[in-house]
Amino acid sequence: MRLIGCAKNNLPLAAVRTLITFKDAGLRPDHLTFHSTMQCFAANRLWMEGLALIEDMKAVGVAPDVVMFNHLLEAVAHLRPNMSLQVFKLMEQCGITPNRDSYHYLLSRFIVDKNPEMVIKLVFEMDTKGISPSAQATQAIVEHLASHGFVHAALGLAKNYEKALGKLDPATWVRLLMAATDQFFGDGVSFLWNKVVNDLQIKPTEGLCLEVLNVAGRFGLRELAVDALRALHQQGIHPEEHHLAPMVEVFARHDAYKDAFAVLCMLREGRITSSATTAQPIFARLQADASAMDAAWSALEELYNEGTHLSVTCVNVIIQAAVAHGDLQRAIGTYQLLPELGLKPTAETFNFLLSGAIAAEHRELGNRLMHDMKNASVVPDTQTYERFVVLCLGGASYEDAFFYLEEMKSQGHTPPRDVYEAIVRRCVYSRDERFQIALDEMKEMGYDVSENLQRFLERLGPQKDGWQPKVYGQPAEEVLEETRASTTAEQRTYSTEKRRKSWNELAP
Repeated sequence: MRLIGCAKNNLPLAAVRTLITFKDAGLRPDHLTFHSTMQCFAANRLWMEGLALIEDMKAVGVAPDVVMFNHLLEAVAHLRPNMSLQVFKLMEQCGITPNRDSYHYLLSRFIVDKNPEMVIKLVFEMDTKGISPSAQATQAIVEHLASHGFVHAALGLAKNYEKALGKLDPATWVRLLMAATDQFFGDGVSFLWNKVVNDLQIKPTEGLCLEVLNVAGRFGLRELAVDALRALHQQGIHPEEHHLAPMVEVFARHDAYKDAFAVLCMLREGRITSSATTAQPIFARLQADASAMDAAWSALEELYNEGTHLSVTCVNVIIQAAVAHGDLQRAIGTYQLLPELGLKPTAETFNFLLSGAIAAEHRELGNRLMHDMKNASVVPDTQTYERFVVLCLGGASYEDAFFYLEEMKSQGHTPPRDVYEAIVRRCVYSRDERFQIALDEMKEMGYDVSENLQRFLERLGPQKDGWQPKVYGQPAEEVLEETRASTTAEQRTYSTEKRRKSWNELAP
């Protein structure tokens, strides 16, 4: 009784003294005596004393049992996992079979150690021995495996447990669903959504619905996508572009172009801006299969004939696909049909067409497109200027490239590094000293010289044959030295007017 009291009150030293008293009195300790003492040791992490106690049991002829070793597993739980494995080996040497509690201690240790592979091994080992983990242990295992990317294994374990033993906490199923969306596990998300939303009647958050929609879009899971949108509607959440964009992908994966275009038109009706990013799944399908271009256009015409107010994004994606296939004639023809469809071109429309003009090296077409753009009062964006600069650089005369670069900056657009690199390359090829101006300005914009451009300059730069490039009539080294000596941003930055003057002064 004294030892039981020591165990209840967590008094390991008192338990040892009592055990010594037993020995001195010539009394033979029994299992209860050793269990109570080991319980005190386990609660205080006295694992070395626990190992010694097992040796004492053997010495007095009392065989250690599974309860003793389970307490010992508890005592070593704070140590490295290999200590728990050593206890298992000691159990085997003593001819003791681990029970469910034994495995729970070992599983907990590897869960804390974030070792999902070992957790899976132990679960399999338990199954071969006919040992089933408790509900609490199963939930911990499932959530651990799911959070470490083993969603398939976690889902299989959860299904098997509920099929044979009982119910898991609904929160475990929700966490499993979230992990499945992170892993883009299509079949798993479909099953878990039905389990969580329909069976357990749990209302999903907007964020979870969006994650499920993204998975549905990736795998073309139409019913799942519709169900997720329905859940949003039931919560009074008005669909926005990021909610409906996955639906475009769902329909595109099934080559249901009419339905995909209808979603884009729905966005327009809701005054929600759609873009090439929204229509990207349609473009991907059309790019992969040129024969689908006619089917896509027929679907668009069918919508128009039914009285649907079309979105210009629908036409833009067909133009984009035509340009990708090198069919500039189809792209221009589609662009010219915009007025008949009651639509006006956007900056995206012209950007796609300019990409086609660049590929075809058709400068005259680019000029006509810029003229049309001004007549349609469409404001050029950064990509428009970038494309036109590149188009100008492709011709025999490329003076307009500098004009559009300056206009780009005057309209508040920051030229991308690619624009400067294209100008530098074209100038170097043409032995044009203005490459140094472009290079300096690129650095002033905060861009680093890419490795490719650096190799290009080392291989083809004017310094190779002794030609000294000049900026403002000064050797480049002098200008760079002056720039390094400048102490203010104003001294380091040239005005637009002075820069334009420099381009013109150094024109060949």
